[in-house]
Amino acid sequence: MSQLNFPISAPRAGAICAAAGNVTDRDLEARCVAGPIDPASASVHKRVLVVDDDAGARLVLGELLCGAGFTVETAESGASALKKVHEHPPDIIFTDLHMPGMDGIELCSALQALDADLPVVILTAFEDVPSAVKGLRAGAVDYLMKPVEFEAVLLSVQRAFERRAAKVEREQLRARNDELCEQATSALRAYEDLLSIVCHDLRNPLSVICLQAQRLATVDMPRHPEVDQRGPDLRDMAASILRNATCMERLIADLLDTSRLQNGHLSLDCAAHSLAHLLDDVSELRPLALSKQIDLQVRRRTERLLSCDRGRLGQVLANLVGNAIKFSPKSSSIHVFAEDAEGGVQFAVRDDGPGIPRDAIPRIFDRFWQSKEGGLSGAGLGLYIAKGIVERHGGRLWVESQPGVGSTFYAFVPDAPMPVRQSIEASTA
Repeated sequence: MSQLNFPISAPRAGAICAAAGNVTDRDLEARCVAGPIDPASASVHKRVLVVDDDAGARLVLGELLCGAGFTVETAESGASALKKVHEHPPDIIFTDLHMPGMDGIELCSALQALDADLPVVILTAFEDVPSAVKGLRAGAVDYLMKPVEFEAVLLSVQRAFERRAAKVEREQLRARNDELCEQATSALRAYEDLLSIVCHDLRNPLSVICLQAQRLATVDMPRHPEVDQRGPDLRDMAASILRNATCMERLIADLLDTSRLQNGHLSLDCAAHSLAHLLDDVSELRPLALSKQIDLQVRRRTERLLSCDRGRLGQVLANLVGNAIKFSPKSSSIHVFAEDAEGGVQFAVRDDGPGIPRDAIPRIFDRFWQSKEGGLSGAGLGLYIAKGIVERHGGRLWVESQPGVGSTFYAFVPDAPMPVRQSIEASTA
């Protein structure tokens, strides 16, 4: 026999129980009109289904919930409850645990398969805790011990509604986040497409400017009559044009490389190259180092061939050495070396500069990131591109640094770069 013990006045309880004895489920459902107990939740969740094979307990709980402002439906069995859920899904279900036929645990399992978000609260006898735990595992959100106090019923309803409202809100936020992510991805794609088109369109006229500036810089010409005798001659002007146009060409090249890396379209032209030739390319930066009285030492610790894109790998080393020159103090040293490593070659560029702050290291290879100490020259793409090129070879680029001592950038390049390995595997498949 089900037990209900609601903490209300004796006359009120007696009246409800007496009324319940003469009221059918149909009468109760016809009389119940929704009226919110909590404006924040009742506007969304109103309908309650009470499932119990004991008519008295079922109708008493229904009367009290009806008086508290809920629309109440009742069911005398699990099968009847499932039928009502199919016809008019409630917002919460209270079910007795022990019922003939389909018990409360089986009902929870069936409801979980039907609607995993539908809150179910189990009513059980005090000594039947193990069965209540089984009910929770079957999908119930809460259980109440009999005899039940009505305040506990209302609290359980409130908790269930809050959980459901929170889940709906999370799903809405997730959907909104997915929408914003898609919009951002689409905008980024459009930006990269536009950037690629603009860069290609700028490249041709800029090449003409560079070519003509080179011609002007190599021609002997008298001083311009409108230029003061103390001012620069036309060759100096041409050299300035060429210098700035070259910077623009470098920036455009970096933007194009960034776009290719983002789209996965950065191609490599790999062939076998000696380390001597790879490091000779770095030696071409020695005049830049000497302009700051920096001793650039380049050496190899192994004699071997490496399969790589010489131009792209030279771009990586030039960026690392250029940064080292930029950040190193006058009269310091920069060491560049290559040595055998397991499965490939490891390059290193070591400087005596100020080092990199610990909190900056995780961001140093990000796009557009620039060191505050380095000023705002460039677009902050060099290390991002260098890392992408090394990874495109199937390798890894990283840095070790100690503030006040210096930094060492390492680039490991495997013997057979990733595209080469893929083509080999494809040809032997």
